Amino acid sequence: MILSETLSTSGTVPSARGSISLSVLLVLAGVAFTRAASLRRQLLAIGSPRYTAAPGGEITDRAMEAMDAFSKILGGAKSSADSLVLWVMTLLSPIIAVSLLAGIWTSIPTEVSGLILFGLGSAALSFGMSKFTDREFRQVVFTAAALWTLLGIIKIAPDPERLALSAVHAALVLAYVRNALIGPRAIAKVTIVVVLAALVGSEFGSVRVGLLRWRWVASDLVTIAASALISQKLVADRAERIQGVVLIVLTYLTSLVVIFAVLQPIWAPLVTTTYALLGAGLLIMSRRRGGERLLLQLGGVTMVIVVARLLLVDLASVETIWRVFLFLLIGGVFLYAGYKLQPSRS
Repeated sequence: MILSETLSTSGTVPSARGSISLSVLLVLAGVAFTRAASLRRQLLAIGSPRYTAAPGGEITDRAMEAMDAFSKILGGAKSSADSLVLWVMTLLSPIIAVSLLAGIWTSIPTEVSGLILFGLGSAALSFGMSKFTDREFRQVVFTAAALWTLLGIIKIAPDPERLALSAVHAALVLAYVRNALIGPRAIAKVTIVVVLAALVGSEFGSVRVGLLRWRWVASDLVTIAASALISQKLVADRAERIQGVVLIVLTYLTSLVVIFAVLQPIWAPLVTTTYALLGAGLLIMSRRRGGERLLLQLGGVTMVIVVARLLLVDLASVETIWRVFLFLLIGGVFLYAGYKLQPSRS
């Protein structure tokens, strides 16, 4: 009995020690690899004879050319010779270290990994506020802050809310990060597009009831609002106007899908009525300076959809009294939109 207890005890202690030792090693390795590329660049900048630029091969040269081309599209400049290592090692090392630690300590909830990544992103943001002589390293620091906080949000938040929080994160990055910092802005733009696609897929892919349904509705509204704010921000900038126009169209299509998914199970005419109000709002907004032509086109398309649904769907699914009421309501919306579109008279 004593021997078995001794064997069982001696069998568990080395395992625990091994996990702790391996965890400490991963933490130290993550810190070292994160800082190694930037420290090497600083040594190259001061002309240390022990640190010379690494010779580039064919694969490295092509990767750098692709990176420079992508940077040029986003409005950046040509990268340095060691840029690829600087970006990859600095950005991925903490992510890999946290993922390996989560694999070792499987009993710890995933939210803990998210909190660690969010904390690292917040620390990178605080560090990025200091002055840098190396502009590209400043790009990497702010990109790391945006990427790590985003991954932290994805791991911390539950399924309905993570899309909304990711969209809000993208809106904050594009609202407060200067255009010169193309790295974090690129992450924010990709994030909002992915979130909109995931939102459409989730609406078509599942049926929700009860509290979960209203949680998804709230997340949908927050995501669409954040995407609309981002679209307005991008359209206002001449250099990013095309991207803003594309995002406006994606936001519009996502709104149509969300309206249909939420209101169709309740009552089909509610979808048509909401589409009519949306179309009228777009037509009225088209008179404002900016993207008036695009808003006019989207509003016109929406009104065509309203007429098609009214004739093909609603007339066959509702009673006569509701048909009359629906025609009067939609007609009133059309008349009001037409009145607002008339040229102003003194």
